[in-house]
Amino acid sequence: MIYIALLAASISHTPGYLFDTCNSQVPLTDVNVSQVHYMRLKPECTYMFVPDTCRFQTISLHRFKTGIMTAELSITSATGVTTVYRENMQEKHGEPFTSTPYITTIELNDVSFGKTGCHINVTGTGIASFVVGKAEDWWLGLTIPYWAYRIQWQWVYGDTEAWFWPFLVYIAYAFQLSFKYSIGHRHALRVVQTLLVFSLVVDFLYPSMYTAHALRGWPSSAIWNILFGIRCIIYWVLAYTVARNEYKIQRCGYLPMGSIALRSIPWFVFYIFTVFTGIGAYILVPMLLIRYGIPTRSS
Repeated sequence: MIYIALLAASISHTPGYLFDTCNSQVPLTDVNVSQVHYMRLKPECTYMFVPDTCRFQTISLHRFKTGIMTAELSITSATGVTTVYRENMQEKHGEPFTSTPYITTIELNDVSFGKTGCHINVTGTGIASFVVGKAEDWWLGLTIPYWAYRIQWQWVYGDTEAWFWPFLVYIAYAFQLSFKYSIGHRHALRVVQTLLVFSLVVDFLYPSMYTAHALRGWPSSAIWNILFGIRCIIYWVLAYTVARNEYKIQRCGYLPMGSIALRSIPWFVFYIFTVFTGIGAYILVPMLLIRYGIPTRSS
C-alpha cells in the first residue's frame, strides 16, 4: 500500500490553478515540487507565471487532444532576455490515476534563467496544462476521486460547472439503500447492481475508452496497464461482495473484538486502493460496508 501511495505521488501532479479567463500575474512557489495549472487559452489572453526561482527541474506544456500545436511558451529572464518555445512534440500518455489523456507538446529539463526575477508567458488557443517540478506531495493520492471528476468533466470532456454530479449520484444511492431497500427487499439486488454498473461505466470504462480514443491507441505505459488490472480486480471483489451478501443468511457465534478488528484491516486497505484508483467517489465502499457490515459472527 505504501508503494502504491508513493507511486501515485511520483507520477502525478498536484493540481494548482484552474483558469477560465486571463490573469495578470500568477505567483509560483516551490517550483521544483510538481504542480499543474489548467488554462483555456485564447488569442487575446496571455497567462503570466512569476516563479520564486528561475532554476527549474522541468517545465512542460500538455494537451488533452492530439494535433493541437498553437501554443507558445516564453521565458523572460531578469535581464530582459526572452527565450521562446513553440509546441513541437506529440508525446502521448494516459494519466493512470485520473484516467485522462495527456499529450506533451513542450518539455524542458534542468534549465536555468538566472536565480530570480524571471517570468513565464503562455499564449495560444485551446485547453492546455502547464507543469513545473518533479517532487510530489505524499497525500496527493487521497485527492484523486475529487480531482479526477473535476478534470474529466470540467476540462477534458467538456466545460460544465456541475462536474461533481457523480458524487450526487452516489449520495442518492446511499440514501436509497439506507432508508428504502434493505437486504432482502425484492428490488434491492437490482438497485445495487445498477449502482455497480454506474460506477463501472463512470469511474472506469468511459474514462479508459475516452483516453484510448483521444490518444488514437491504447496507452502503453506499464503503470497505466497495472492500474487497469487493479481496477478490474476491484470490480470483481465488489461484484462478489454484493452477490454474496444480498443473499446473506443468519449466522451464529459472535467473534471476539480482536478478530473483528483484524477482519477490518483488509477492507481498509481495499478502500484505500479504490481511492487511489478513483473508484467510488469515496462513498461506494463505505456504503457497502455499512450495508453488509464487517463479519462479527462465525459461520
